[in-house]
Amino acid sequence: MTIRCVVFILVCLATILLTGCGVRIGVSRDFEREFGEVQDVFDLAGKLPMEEQPAEFKRIALMYQGLIDRGMKSGQLYYNQGNAWFYAGERGRAIAAYRLALRYLPCDSRIHANLRVAGGGNVGANEENSNFVSGQIIFFEYLFFWQNWIGVHQKVFYSELLSVLFFVVGIIVLFVRQRFRRFWRRFVIFLFVLTLISVVSAAYDWYRFECFSYAVISVEDAQPRKGNSEQYDKAFTRPVPLGTNATIIGERGEWLHLNFGKTQDGWLPKSQVAVY
Repeated sequence: MTIRCVVFILVCLATILLTGCGVRIGVSRDFEREFGEVQDVFDLAGKLPMEEQPAEFKRIALMYQGLIDRGMKSGQLYYNQGNAWFYAGERGRAIAAYRLALRYLPCDSRIHANLRVAGGGNVGANEENSNFVSGQIIFFEYLFFWQNWIGVHQKVFYSELLSVLFFVVGIIVLFVRQRFRRFWRRFVIFLFVLTLISVVSAAYDWYRFECFSYAVISVEDAQPRKGNSEQYDKAFTRPVPLGTNATIIGERGEWLHLNFGKTQDGWLPKSQVAVY
């Protein structure tokens, strides 16, 4: 019994540690205060003369970026930054910010509506990795059908909650009477399965959002090249429209090697894309 207890406790602790490796929402009172201050500046910017608004909204978008660089990440923050970029006339950057917001608030109708207005379509987080995924990954997303219904931080939270519950119930099983132990053991197995599924779901988000970088075409009718120079031939017969999503697969100087789906790839200057 002693060995079984030790093994069980080690397994539970390992599960909790694994789920604790996710990205957390870095929100503190200082961040909340600064976020509110930037939002106040955003509200005032709409009252400025039209010719002054683009420069002011660009400054506000960079203020939001300052909060992001300091560790604050949330759907609302990226959504507000997307709005600021949009009013600044930076549609590509706005689309990138809205798509980042969808990682945390995938079902928010405001983000989808603004994304359509900006020219980025109405997509979920799974659209980002549609350019490179294999058939097995597509099957995974069908199997884990909720993957793009729940935000990144929610998945991590549910994984940790289930892990703690699994640990507590597992300890209880060790002390219940023999005649009740069968029921509790089945319940522990059920919790273990739920925890495992939740951990795998959160790990997949880490894989697709942390192991790959994405870009949005930020200019009208971009023309990818077969190499990192204007001297190379055009990669496609038709230009790529603003708002097109791509996966970054390489970088050379001021050029990015982008994959647009399956075997379609080309090079574009960094100035023509918004990286996220």
